[in-house]
Amino acid sequence: MAHIPFGYRIERGVARVHPREKQQLEALYTAFIHGGTYAESLERSGIERSLSSARRLLENETYRGTDFYPRLLEDSLIDAAKAEIAKREVPHRSGWKSRERIFVKTEFALPLPPAPIPEENMLEYISRLYASLTAIS
Repeated sequence: MAHIPFGYRIERGVARVHPREKQQLEALYTAFIHGGTYAESLERSGIERSLSSARRLLENETYRGTDFYPRLLEDSLIDAAKAEIAKREVPHRSGWKSRERIFVKTEFALPLPPAPIPEENMLEYISRLYASLTAIS
């Protein structure tokens, strides 16, 4: 059986809104929109989940309604939460968003050791590697 999103239950093969969980979700969204952190919003709503789950709950498009699941929350509430998440997104120190991959092109390359390095040559290899690193800086 597939995962049933928080806020729903399945009765005789039909998705139904779980009333108590719907109230908790509304409280979660409201607390977050009004400035609560993920942890504070979870605590105020009474939902016992992890912080990463809080974000997934706030980004769940299923709550708008699908062919199988009925509408659980109003679009305005979901849109406001998404806007708040985007507003709080912290850019990576390089200026990129933290979710994007960053590839850095370097101007130097360290010599790869022959595999494996014989023990008698280890000290010599480490000395050459150290010398190449200090020459760069």
